[in-house]
Amino acid sequence: MANDTRCTVVALQETKLAAIQSADVSEVLGARFSNQFAFLPAQEIRGGILFAVADDFYSITSVQLHAHSLTTQVEAKQCLSHWWITVVYGPQSVQDKVQFLAELRAIKQVVGNRWVLLGDFNLILDAADKSNDNLNRRLMSEFRNTINYLELKEICLTGRKFTWSNDTTQTRIDRAFCTVDWEMMLPNLVMHALSSSVSDHSPLFLMGASVLNTFKGFRFESFWPSIPRFQEVVQHAWDDQVNFFNPFLRLHIKFTRTAKALRKWAKKNYWQQQTASVCCQAIGCHSRCCARVQAAE
Repeated sequence: MANDTRCTVVALQETKLAAIQSADVSEVLGARFSNQFAFLPAQEIRGGILFAVADDFYSITSVQLHAHSLTTQVEAKQCLSHWWITVVYGPQSVQDKVQFLAELRAIKQVVGNRWVLLGDFNLILDAADKSNDNLNRRLMSEFRNTINYLELKEICLTGRKFTWSNDTTQTRIDRAFCTVDWEMMLPNLVMHALSSSVSDHSPLFLMGASVLNTFKGFRFESFWPSIPRFQEVVQHAWDDQVNFFNPFLRLHIKFTRTAKALRKWAKKNYWQQQTASVCCQAIGCHSRCCARVQAAE
């Protein structure tokens, strides 16, 4: 599935593995994930988390393990950007769930403003997240209060109402939340529920891209360099910082910014020239009228 979706970040829960080697990651996800990964060991034959990133896009710079979660700092290789991600696998018992929510609250003190929290929480937020009326409303309230305390917003799920099912019950216990700053980093964020033939959970496919604005064309006028402030506008737009390493992408962004700045400057300058032209015409007309009046006298 990692190859089919061409994903660059993978989070797996309930690995049931006490240790994970690079060869294991390569076999399951592919060689591009085998160098940059972190895992939370399973407790006996239950639980376990694997988090991996494609090493041509990201590197993992920090890892923190807790009882039911794995938190890492991820640094991008193609631009100056880093962010935090926490992957969870929630416990089953009520008491453990309360401790799990306290664990999440403590993680807030570690991560930065760009943070995404996702995984199998084994908790629901609302009664609509379960197909029957067997609900623990106190835990639902505690879960909502924790998300509010963490100042996170939920990433909307498309394609499916529930993410886990057995023969009798369907629930939505797999979710993703993020900070506003993390969402602004990926403004075109979409999360889909995929199908799986090997799990009772629906894999969640989170896709976001910082899409460059489509170039709409630019017409340069030969007389612009003779107009005051032309050189200043070009220099200011060209020298603006670009946080990308790819030289072709850097050049594209610089050209786009400069064209946009010149287009805005030219529009403003054209309006000023038109205003001045109208004023000159009005003054000229007024002068001719005065001249005719004096001649008539």
